[in-house]
Amino acid sequence: MQPATPEHAETLDDIARALVQYRAHGGLVSYAEIAARISAYRQESGAAAHQASVAKTTVYDAFRTGRARIDPDLIADIVRALGADDETTQAWRTRAVNAHRSVPGAAPAASETATVPTASAVAAAPPATKAKPSAPPTFIAPVLSFRQMLLPVATLMTAAIMINVIGAGAVTFLRLPLYLDMIGTAWAAIALGPWYGAAVGILSNVASIGVNSHDAIPFVLVNVVGALVWGYGARSFGMARSLRRYLSLNVIVAIVCTLVALPIILVLFGGMTGHEADGITDSLRSIGAPQPLAVFVSDLLISLTDKVFSGFLALGLLISSASWVPQPPTPTIWSIRD
Repeated sequence: MQPATPEHAETLDDIARALVQYRAHGGLVSYAEIAARISAYRQESGAAAHQASVAKTTVYDAFRTGRARIDPDLIADIVRALGADDETTQAWRTRAVNAHRSVPGAAPAASETATVPTASAVAAAPPATKAKPSAPPTFIAPVLSFRQMLLPVATLMTAAIMINVIGAGAVTFLRLPLYLDMIGTAWAAIALGPWYGAAVGILSNVASIGVNSHDAIPFVLVNVVGALVWGYGARSFGMARSLRRYLSLNVIVAIVCTLVALPIILVLFGGMTGHEADGITDSLRSIGAPQPLAVFVSDLLISLTDKVFSGFLALGLLISSASWVPQPPTPTIWSIRD
């Protein structure tokens, strides 16, 4: 991103993306904590309690792209809550005002016409004798460096691989009618991105050799495809914006994984893998169902239960890791609850 100039005017989306970077650089302070800091600071600056209060959903919305308008004072208050000094806070407010004015036909933001003073307006207003013409701000929110990202990413991926291996081992030793080998895959795919989840799936299958012999290796493609569907579904198609959408996403993952697993089971294992699903396959064959149909139905039944269960276990992990892992670029059912 470049600073706002006559040749390159910042957009509202530029401001939102810069806020995301600034929050990440500042330690991923939760939206609830940012809202609390803003409310406290506004009250200290003389605003009444009902005027000072700001909801965490309002704060979260400031970080979203696709907005038609923004509140420059709220933007300034957010960066102040993240530790910015007065000069930086005022620069952010100026950026937000300029970006809002660049929207064709946009009405003035509330903070540009309101007479009620807010915390950022009180703190950032310079003395009248020192007023200077507005200039394009030069401050650009820093991008999170590779070193800063390395530890949280490596920690999450390692934990995800261990969860997959432990889940697969539990199924083998307890003979559970589930798979449980993609909980960590879902967690990594949604929290970090689909290809991070795919990497977790590949490494998990390799690590599971000691638990499931070499039988896990052919199913690495199932893990990879599941990661891509979970990751792109949640991060690119907004299928984690509500519980209903998230449930649908897990069902889609189950169906896709079954379609990928079907030829593997039929060609490499002759229709029987030694899993509890074989019992369902035998029952269906006994009533005359052809083998491909019997294998498909048995695997789908197990997969539906497994992927929904695994997906919601991953949701718990997503909620617990929201404070130290960068948020997905679209609204999610856990991102405004941290």
